[in-house]
Amino acid sequence: MSCLLNDLDLEVEFRNKTYYPNGRNGPDRDNNAERVIIEGVKDGDVATITVTGYNLMQNFQHYALVATGCFGGVANQNF
Repeated sequence: MSCLLNDLDLEVEFRNKTYYPNGRNGPDRDNNAERVIIEGVKDGDVATITVTGYNLMQNFQHYALVATGCFGGVANQNF
């Protein structure tokens, strides 16, 4: 298992289950591009997407997040 510097870990919580990227059962510490696919999403479902820094050389790391699908309701309320 390699250990990338400035690694960002993606996880999605959906229907009381945590999904990790690239078909793994935990954080992906090998790839800098990560993807989670969830089948069977229905209108009104809520998912929580979390990005966590690991092995950062400084206190922050810029990143971009892309989510695709049919969305409605309120966007991210952290801003």
